[in-house]
Amino acid sequence: MAAPKSEIELLPQEGWEKGTLGKLLKWALTAGRYIVIVTELAVIMAFLSRFKFDRELTDLHEEIKQKQAVIQSAQSFETEFRFLQKRLEALSALEENRLKTMALLTHLSQILPLDVYLDSLSIDQEAVSLNAQAASEMGLATFISQLKQSTYFKEITLSQVSLNSATAVGIKFQIKSNLAQKHE
Repeated sequence: MAAPKSEIELLPQEGWEKGTLGKLLKWALTAGRYIVIVTELAVIMAFLSRFKFDRELTDLHEEIKQKQAVIQSAQSFETEFRFLQKRLEALSALEENRLKTMALLTHLSQILPLDVYLDSLSIDQEAVSLNAQAASEMGLATFISQLKQSTYFKEITLSQVSLNSATAVGIKFQIKSNLAQKHE
């Protein structure tokens, strides 16, 4: 026959629960296990949420790669677009300079007396230089007076005044002037 089972009680029943160690042990066995269960649940939730966050991270990496591919495919278009934009800006500036030059030439033809002939004309962004011949002193004086009254020109300099040696008639001269930034 088998030996009868005997129960061994490690915690004495009388008064043990009423002491500090007993109360601590009883609390650890009742409330402590709930704390352990809640902590284990938090750890399990953190472990399971890791899968969700890993999937989101993978999706973000794939999205970044797709957007990089789109950007790289559009890079040549953007480069060409910027090049064309710079060319258009340069053409616009040239057109603006051409219009200013045309306005200046029109104005110059309006103030040029009938007996003054231009031999050469040089126009840049800031200055005008011209070589001309006047049939008379009156034509030269009228031309200089018109230049002084003009809003297109400032700081007019008359130089190299001489008689025309080829025909012995008329006066050769050179005029240099700065262009006014704004004119009426």
